[in-house]
Amino acid sequence: MAEVKTIRALARGLEVLEYLSKKPSATLNELHQETGLPKATLLRILLTLEDSGWVYRSLGDGHYRLSTKGPMMNPISSAENALIEYAAPVLLELCHRVGWPSDLAIRDDAKMRIIDSTRRKSPLSVNKDVVGFCPHMLRSALGRAYLAFCPRDERQQILNMLKASKESFDQVSQDDAWVDHLLDDSRSRGYAVREAGYWGHIVDYPSNVDAIALPVLVREQVICCISIAWNTGAVTKQQVDEELFPALVLAVEELTDVLQWDSESFK
Repeated sequence: MAEVKTIRALARGLEVLEYLSKKPSATLNELHQETGLPKATLLRILLTLEDSGWVYRSLGDGHYRLSTKGPMMNPISSAENALIEYAAPVLLELCHRVGWPSDLAIRDDAKMRIIDSTRRKSPLSVNKDVVGFCPHMLRSALGRAYLAFCPRDERQQILNMLKASKESFDQVSQDDAWVDHLLDDSRSRGYAVREAGYWGHIVDYPSNVDAIALPVLVREQVICCISIAWNTGAVTKQQVDEELFPALVLAVEELTDVLQWDSESFK
């Protein structure tokens, strides 16, 4: 009987899956450094794994993750990965509808954390590198949307963390009247807005950015927030109210409907 040989291509694919199973996500270069495989070979492997439903590539940063829809689950961040996958078609459709890009963010202690974005997919230029950035709770549209619509006990917990913080940006949380007015204003308007001139990124960009945001709620729990961002001065208040806000509401409703089917993953 002839000697049975191993399948080299399969072994390489399994090596990639093994690495991704230990990480929340990985770049092509990280996979190249870890496996020693040529990038061209890795791209073919990753494309095959994507087509087979084993791997998912996020919109905002192009990182590769194990797909939550595939046979393997990443125990490190399966809920976050699932949210990124579920939201991707919604965010893309929103971007196509309004032109301007959107960010998807979740709460990370007393800040928000952007986990995906269509800024690299939008034809309109807005600061591109935001995945992983943590917007401020009381100055960003994403943070204000979360605080305004989350349960009261959770809101108080977040505000207590902000008040205990030594960071200068967090000192505004000490003004209870200002915070209450800010959140009431977001609720009465129907959406949260970014503080004028706020951009808490370590990189200085040539233009300021404005944004509006809404929460996505499942069983009265805020799962995430979605924003639309644009270069300051490029959109009028009328356009916000008549075009961007209705489109954002529709996107939130679409994502809410999707997440209702898998609400156990987002408790």
